[in-house]
Amino acid sequence: MYFNENPTFPDHYFRQRFWMSINLFKRISKELTKFDWFLQQRRNATGELGHSTYQKVTAALRMVAYDIPADLVDDHLTIGESQAIECVKLFVVAIVRMFGTTYLRAPNVEDTARLLEENKARDYETWIWHGYFGMPGSCNGINVLQQSPLTNKTALREGLQVEFEESGHTYNYGYYLAEGIYPRWQTFVKPVVNPKAGPIMDGLVGILKVRVVRGINLAYRDARGSDPYVVLRLGKQKVKTSVKKRSVNPIWHEELSLSIANPNAPIKLAVFDKDTFSKDDPMGDAEIEVEPLVEFLHMATEDIRNGTVMRSIRPSSRNCLAEESKVCWKNGRFVQDVILRLKNVESGEIQLQLQWVSMPGRK
Repeated sequence: MYFNENPTFPDHYFRQRFWMSINLFKRISKELTKFDWFLQQRRNATGELGHSTYQKVTAALRMVAYDIPADLVDDHLTIGESQAIECVKLFVVAIVRMFGTTYLRAPNVEDTARLLEENKARDYETWIWHGYFGMPGSCNGINVLQQSPLTNKTALREGLQVEFEESGHTYNYGYYLAEGIYPRWQTFVKPVVNPKAGPIMDGLVGILKVRVVRGINLAYRDARGSDPYVVLRLGKQKVKTSVKKRSVNPIWHEELSLSIANPNAPIKLAVFDKDTFSKDDPMGDAEIEVEPLVEFLHMATEDIRNGTVMRSIRPSSRNCLAEESKVCWKNGRFVQDVILRLKNVESGEIQLQLQWVSMPGRK
């Protein structure tokens, strides 16, 4: 139907049925015939031609991909159960040996560099909510076992070091594009969910990137400490960090992003202790002021030297600063390092780094 000189069905039918192009299928089949004679089409003892390579590969694919029993293959491909089982055994071994060194391996430095260059050419900065990167499965090693062989090395900073630049920062490790079900690990980059992107975009001034660095002397909420996480709110927007187990001095180094329409509107920060069987306990709150950071956006920056301190903000009754904060020009961006003293709690401070990203065409 698909492999004759005049096939009954066109190639796009094959792609719909097999979830791959017919050329890829033919290439796999051709390579497998080099691995073992059993996967070749041969004549039997009576001189009749046996099953074709395409039949054998199709039988193996259906058993592996759809988990169908071997005897069911006989109904569609007229291949006996014992022969179908032999086909799938050889198919699996052959795929690993013939294609393993090229495709069934972790990315090397060249692969990662190539992918990062491709991502760089497809800039999603400040437009991330227009991108949809697919829906991962709801049950996987990360959200069930809290670990993954795919990401362990990257998360532990033991993976390949490939340098790339994003938003004025230089990074030495790669990342994965993921959806909201995944934890807020540094190795995951997620789309910003914003169902009303169009109207909001019209009034947007920029994006505030908040790097939650660490917590300092947070309050105890259990005998063994606390399980803190940080929540940022601005209007209907809400973002939060991961939960750090049993720590009153947690280290996050996680970046959160908020869309800013009014730079004068304060951002609400709150810390909570994660509880399994009851409501999360509050561990203090504070406000983040964006106005000092955006004060210099209309200034010409060509002659500003890297590291120049643009403004210093001292602690007062009108802000939540625990110590003096400075707005600096770093790597082509205005950056502000902040330590906030938490209110409505017995103790605790949160260290942040704020960075402004202007919208395209605005400053």
